[in-house]
Amino acid sequence: MLHDAGLALEACKPFPRDSVAVFTMRVKKSFSEKEIPQELQAVLLLLEGKVAARTGEHESALGKLKTGKKVFEKTGEQRGLNAANVVILSCLSALGRSAEAIELAQQVLETATAARDTALMTSMYMSLGHEMVTTRQFSEAEDYQKRALLLSKNDTRTTALVQFYLGNLHLMRQHLDSSVIYFEKAATNFTKSGDSANVYSVAMQLCTVWQMLQHPEKSGPWCEKAARYFEIGPDLYRRAIMMAYMAQQGIAEGDYQKAIEYARKAAGLGEKTNNRDIQVKAHRILADAFSATGRWEEAYEHLHVATGLHDSLQLEAWNQQIAETEARFRTREQKATIAEQQLELEREKNSRQVLILIGLILLILIGSWFVWQRVKQYNLALEAEHTLALERARAEKHAESDQLKSTFLANISHEFRTPLTLIIAPLKEMRAGTFRGDLHKYYGIMERNAKRLLQLVNELLDLARLESGSMELRQQPGDLVGFLRPLAYSFESLAGQKQIRYRVELPAQPVFVYFDRDKLEKIALNLLSNAFKFTPEEGEIVFTVDGLRWTVDG
Repeated sequence: MLHDAGLALEACKPFPRDSVAVFTMRVKKSFSEKEIPQELQAVLLLLEGKVAARTGEHESALGKLKTGKKVFEKTGEQRGLNAANVVILSCLSALGRSAEAIELAQQVLETATAARDTALMTSMYMSLGHEMVTTRQFSEAEDYQKRALLLSKNDTRTTALVQFYLGNLHLMRQHLDSSVIYFEKAATNFTKSGDSANVYSVAMQLCTVWQMLQHPEKSGPWCEKAARYFEIGPDLYRRAIMMAYMAQQGIAEGDYQKAIEYARKAAGLGEKTNNRDIQVKAHRILADAFSATGRWEEAYEHLHVATGLHDSLQLEAWNQQIAETEARFRTREQKATIAEQQLELEREKNSRQVLILIGLILLILIGSWFVWQRVKQYNLALEAEHTLALERARAEKHAESDQLKSTFLANISHEFRTPLTLIIAPLKEMRAGTFRGDLHKYYGIMERNAKRLLQLVNELLDLARLESGSMELRQQPGDLVGFLRPLAYSFESLAGQKQIRYRVELPAQPVFVYFDRDKLEKIALNLLSNAFKFTPEEGEIVFTVDGLRWTVDG
């Protein structure tokens, strides 16, 4: 059983190209009792599509090829898929559907590039170059063909084909010298690859180009070579063209008898193939040849025929142009009528949409008003609740503040009571004359307690200023470490008494900053006092200062 396109195509080799129908019939007959496998159906469609394309039935070919392509895509048969795409491209090109052909060629090129399929990449570059010529994008066409030429260097025949296309491209652009170079290279490579048919096609083009360059000595050999081939071949159209070229060559060489002989053949073939362009050219050559040999009557006769044919062609061209113009005008009228109808429908549609939009806007406005009212009520309720919460928080804070003040006053009263007692008691005894102690010693005690009272009063005033926000810092520059060191070490004796491990970790280098000495001293002493107050025996206190922060860990 045949499982892929490659095997099926190999099986087709015994049959001639025009016997594909016979092969298809035999395959279907061999599977008469069971269904033909999908892969083989796709191959048959590919073959039938190729035959239809070769016979000019391009639309029919496209239908078969696209159906087969879907099967190849489904089964993952890449060889069959590539073959289908190549023939589809040729059909699209023949139908003048260049945009589709370019899109497909670019897709296939992307796949071929990913798979590093050099042969398929070359084919796609050639196809893209051909389509660019069709759309008059000559620079892009040359670029694609040159890419194909680079990839085809290991395939002589493909190289020759690309060179042939490049020669034709330069001929279309009237770059005749470049055209000659590519055509001559193509002729050499076609000869090497054994493709004689294309050698004669190139010879025909070189005959034309050298005649255009007015080098009859160079055009002659090529014209003779092409004429010998096409004069006996089945292609009457090309035979007629070559006979006209040979007649033109005779005029260029001054061999008017040769020109007359070939021009008559060209005129007859032109009439047979209904190619009036060739007929016009042949009769004009005959008129020139007869005129050059002094046969004026025959020259006039052929000139008259050529003029009549030319006028007929011109009239047909004008009629066709008029018909195309009328068709375009009618098409424009139809498009204008359709556009007017569509515009009217669009207006009606827009009117309905405007009414619907107005209704929606009204609904949205009404809905928005209701929502706004609800939101407003909700916000008022939320605001009232928030205000109540704030009032409650203020009240709680005020109560807490009052409690703190009461506690603070109780504590400060206790702090005041002790030094006042130590001052008032000796004073009472002195006033009553009953004092029996060391007077100088008690003066010192009373002085220390008075200073303690003054310190407490100052602290109370500082607290009041801090609470009112009126406390001011008296900052002065100084060495922070040098200021804190004596304060820190003044607690060493207390640490020894309470059996507490006490470490002072100060930077070796001075740290110069702006600070309020009085307030910093109070802060440091309070921190250390609280640390020693709340650290048990055998505990540890560390006083640390650096350039950014200072801490007491206890």
